[in-house]
Amino acid sequence: MLNTPWTTEIEYEHVNDYSGRMSNAWEMDQILNKCKEKDLYLHWNLSIHYVLENPSHYSMYNWDWDDGPLLPGVCDHTTPGYCYKTELGLSDPGEFFTDPEALKNYKHRLRYYISRYSYSTNIAVLELFSEINNAGTVTEVVPPKPAEQIFWCHSNNNTLYSPYENEAPFRADIASWHNIMSNYIRNGLNHWHQILTANYAGVPKNDDHSYSLPYIDMVTYNSYSRLPSRIEGYSTTASNVHQHYNKPLLHAESGAPEVDPCGNYAEWIKTAWISAFSGHAGTALNWSGEHATHLWHHYGRIRNFMSSYDFNSGYYNSYYNKRGDAQNNIGDKQLELSCLISADKTHGMGVILNSHYNYWTQSYHDPDCRPDLGLVDIHLEDCGPCDIGKTQNYPNNLNFFPVGFRSTFDVSPGSLPSENLTISGLKLLTDYAFYYYHAHTGQLLGIMTQQSNLLGRISVEHPELNLFSGDRSIIYFTFTEQGHQFLQESVEEIQANGEMDINLYPNPTSDLLFITLNNELQSDEQIKVEILSAEGRVLYSLTGKESIFNCVLLSSGIYFARITLSDEVITKRFIKTP
Repeated sequence: MLNTPWTTEIEYEHVNDYSGRMSNAWEMDQILNKCKEKDLYLHWNLSIHYVLENPSHYSMYNWDWDDGPLLPGVCDHTTPGYCYKTELGLSDPGEFFTDPEALKNYKHRLRYYISRYSYSTNIAVLELFSEINNAGTVTEVVPPKPAEQIFWCHSNNNTLYSPYENEAPFRADIASWHNIMSNYIRNGLNHWHQILTANYAGVPKNDDHSYSLPYIDMVTYNSYSRLPSRIEGYSTTASNVHQHYNKPLLHAESGAPEVDPCGNYAEWIKTAWISAFSGHAGTALNWSGEHATHLWHHYGRIRNFMSSYDFNSGYYNSYYNKRGDAQNNIGDKQLELSCLISADKTHGMGVILNSHYNYWTQSYHDPDCRPDLGLVDIHLEDCGPCDIGKTQNYPNNLNFFPVGFRSTFDVSPGSLPSENLTISGLKLLTDYAFYYYHAHTGQLLGIMTQQSNLLGRISVEHPELNLFSGDRSIIYFTFTEQGHQFLQESVEEIQANGEMDINLYPNPTSDLLFITLNNELQSDEQIKVEILSAEGRVLYSLTGKESIFNCVLLSSGIYFARITLSDEVITKRFIKTP
């Protein structure tokens, strides 16, 4: 949650005077009450970077550092300007990090926040400053361009200047500020109840040691990109952070806002799924689809899937692999795999995606957005308006997607002249059972047993990943060492339309298992129930309006019930007790 001057911020117009903003503080009280009611944990950013931009890189001119007119004679409106400039007389945003009066007053603000809100156990994380490396950004303001459907003065991103990128002393001042404020919260206020984190757009420069500070408990970063290489970058960033800082990493924000509405949010979906298995403490929050409610079910599916594992009971290593087809000039990736492997190498979980599931192949059918290829709107969703001013030139921009990624490919092992995806770091010469699921429906696609080689590597034999036939562009999987007693929780996934509502009870059970459908069936409809072993072998099959299965036929252990109605499939786990 961003603490902004137009929502819950208590200090913008006046330094160390919050009296005019008590309504904002009251709103924060209500948010925390709602978090408690809904059992939500808040990652709370304490200050937004707009206030230190001169003027705002994101056109947030009413809430930035500058208090003057934007373009005299064109955009003459004058904004209040940040009080650390207007009342303390600081000449540029960099002084915010070093001026003694600025440091003293900002500590006062932190003391107010801690005093008023730190009682709440629903605040999990305090983020000291959002995208702090955007501080001091200087952006040229350009006049309105009605021909481009822009009717207000806006930022010209091609002409911005970043002191963080260009000035080593500026970076040192930011690291020092992080140290001062985190030390003040921990030792000055004796407050230890919430995680402290520093946040960047991207990751800090090598000479900015903020992530290494003793009271920065967690690392967070924001990453915005539409390029295929970003997927591998998630894993690389996580590996580097763990290696150099030994701290958890949260991928706080992501997105490809210029293309997501035009590409049926393919990039949104890919990022949400693969970042969760890239060594991050969670999955990326996609800024470009924050109001696209039809996408939110992906977060629920990821949560349900990952709830199979108790991450508090042991450490997991992340692993990334890709394969492509250079001989056919398809680019450096076609398939990508990201997974988490338990420290004892007995089990893991991950996701595989077809890289050709992207803006080019999933495009919203709009000739202005996609002049080169007319695909139907395969998801039948309201994709929203396309940013035509930015997207219309992409077909000629090879830096967006290589030529091969503009075509459709269904990918299965052995379909290309390059080797299969691999998973390394496993036990030597050990059999593992792999369970593959459809990411969009949760349907169990298959179970395969494979043996690792003398190097602890497995060449993954996964189901085909296609783009249109069933839209099986992303699959997720678990794997378990054969004979390892690992309690896999239920994989309770439903179709995207969410129409089938199934109850399984009692669970666990020692005798009868009742399987009921809460929806009203048509006169000619029946549900099909298959009882599967933990390895995925079908043991029994039942058909009817309601099914009762006598579990006395089963030995104690873990089983699955796969329920099918028309084209919907749900797989649920149950336990047979003695």
